[in-house]
Parts: sequence; structure tokens; C-alpha cells
Amino acid sequence: MTSRDTAQHWLVRRPTLCWLRRGGIALVLVTLLMNFAVPSAGAFGLGAWPGFAGILGFGACTVLVLAANALGRLIKRTEDYYSTNTEAGAGNRDA
Repeated sequence: MTSRDTAQHWLVRRPTLCWLRRGGIALVLVTLLMNFAVPSAGAFGLGAWPGFAGILGFGACTVLVLAANALGRLIKRTEDYYSTNTEAGAGNRDA
């Protein structure tokens, strides 16, 4: 094996993760600061607050991730779910 085979992918390296984190935080801060500079007219009272769209988007994304996690736990099957059915002959109904 060469050193290239054992090297980590560039997205997994610690310096890359540090720069991605810093870039993401900077992007969020610039977007939030731009919200103060450009006035927005919301359809209702809260919509005119600076940063409200970002907070609403983050909250909605969080709710979707939590709902998907709960749904995954609800419909999860065991690792040998299909192999136990085929061993008993239930998977081969054409015969």
C-alpha cells in the first residue's frame, strides 16, 4: 500500500474541517449582518425582525431532521429481516 492509499480524504482532515467550520460561521454572520443593512417587509409582525427567516429556516430544518430520525426508528428493520424470511421459504413464492 502506498501512502496515498492510507491518506484521509480531504474533507475528513482536521484542517479542512476547521476551515469549513470557520467559513460556515462567517457566512452566517455576513448573512445576519446583511439582514440589518437591508430592510425587509414581512407579511406579519415577526417577519420584519432581522434574522427571522434564518431562525425560522433553522427551526424547520431541525424539526425535519428530528421527525426523520423518529420515523427511521419507527420503521427500522433488523439486520437479518430479509434473510430470515427467505430461509423459511417465504421469499420464493414462484415455486
